[in-house]
Amino acid sequence: MKKITFLFTLVCGLTIGFSQTTELLNETFDSALPAEWTNNTNPTYLSETTFGWTGTEGNPAGAMFASGSVDEANGTSEGRAFQFLYNNNAFDYGNSSSVEISFDIRITGAVTNANLQFQTQAARDGGGVVVVNNENIQNGVTQGVWTNLTFNMTPNPSEFDTDGTLLIFFFNLASAPIGGSGGAFEVDNIVVTGTDAAAPTCDDGMQNGDEEGVDCGGASCPPCATDPTDGPGNNGSAGTDFYIYSELSGNPSSSDFAGFNLVDFSNPEAAFSQPDLNGDTVLRVDNLGFFGSGFGENFDATGTYTYVHINYYATTSTAFNFSLVDDSLSATICCGNPEEPFYRFGVDEPLETGQWVSTFIPLSHYATFPALVSGTWDGTDLKQTLFTGNGTVFIDNLYFSTSDTLGVDDLSLVNFKAFPNPTNDNWEILANSEIKNITMYDMLGKQVLSLTPNRNFTTIKGSDLNDGIYFAKIETVSGSETIKLIKD
Repeated sequence: MKKITFLFTLVCGLTIGFSQTTELLNETFDSALPAEWTNNTNPTYLSETTFGWTGTEGNPAGAMFASGSVDEANGTSEGRAFQFLYNNNAFDYGNSSSVEISFDIRITGAVTNANLQFQTQAARDGGGVVVVNNENIQNGVTQGVWTNLTFNMTPNPSEFDTDGTLLIFFFNLASAPIGGSGGAFEVDNIVVTGTDAAAPTCDDGMQNGDEEGVDCGGASCPPCATDPTDGPGNNGSAGTDFYIYSELSGNPSSSDFAGFNLVDFSNPEAAFSQPDLNGDTVLRVDNLGFFGSGFGENFDATGTYTYVHINYYATTSTAFNFSLVDDSLSATICCGNPEEPFYRFGVDEPLETGQWVSTFIPLSHYATFPALVSGTWDGTDLKQTLFTGNGTVFIDNLYFSTSDTLGVDDLSLVNFKAFPNPTNDNWEILANSEIKNITMYDMLGKQVLSLTPNRNFTTIKGSDLNDGIYFAKIETVSGSETIKLIKD
């Protein structure tokens, strides 16, 4: 039997119990190209592609073939995305909590001035799809030789809808606007297998069973986080700020943008309110899905500012992402496109619930977003914010800043220093109040150490940690903050 296994590993923690693996799709290209496959290339450039089924080639005979080659007669002002798409809107995930993906591929024409990319998308909780992976694969394949590639991918399990019916994956030749750029390849043996989840628990990092959030609520787990009674306070930075949404602006709209529109667009189910939390007005969003605020103008942020700051308080949210919409980029990359740059709480730093969190996001994060390969985010013509995710979240103090440090007055509740940072050994932590707990996570959200200093000064020993980026949640008697620490 031909076999290529596509496995999306959606379990982020260990579970206890027995699991069962089931074959969900077996595509061997024995007789014809299935109806789910299409040539998704821009119609302007379809003449530059070939796409179909061959009965004489394969591993064994019977395979999909595809190619793309830039024809200068069609223009050289933009690159090409020669895209060959599998789209199944009647897919049955069964009871799967994890899926594995692999496939046989042979490059038959040299990939020149191009990247051969492979991307998978699974059904998203709340509708649509969630991007599982985006891989440049030509470097792992020897031209003319059948090669089996396997990807064990672990998306955020809270975003995966096992009751959904949509599965998408595609091969993309991202080619430069130079004559002859592109390549050719064949694919065979596609099998999708799913593994059932073990029995749900209250500590597996997933929302399952009758839980109302991740490992909370329902009959067996602790209650989920409650709504905040106080706001985060009006916290400006130690540098120069431009307020997108904050009472610090002093304007009735709580924004420095004259044409600011708090809810410029949203999914129909989202609900918005601005509660007064003990004298601090914040934005509350229920049934998040997606929404954005409009600036009423195109704003050059990177010309002056280096960071964007946000305070958030999540209660039932298990996915929360933030982006800044670049007007020129959004003409081609927007609206759920997997290349759209986001800062992902739960991926780029831990998603905290039940407390106010203060985060400075470098604007360079969006410009260097790994999946963004078909356009440029330069931050010179920003027009909107964009939030995606689920559940209920409170938002405040959204602003551009020249500094990633809170102002002196704003640090009266939570004031600490971490040095040296980066380090090749240890970090020293100094606070103006007693440090109760320090919990440190790696980039995957896995806890790597925990301390209970119960004093104002402590040392985080990094000598046993691998080089990389970590996030330390520091809790004092006056409040808490999450900071990024670098081991090099």
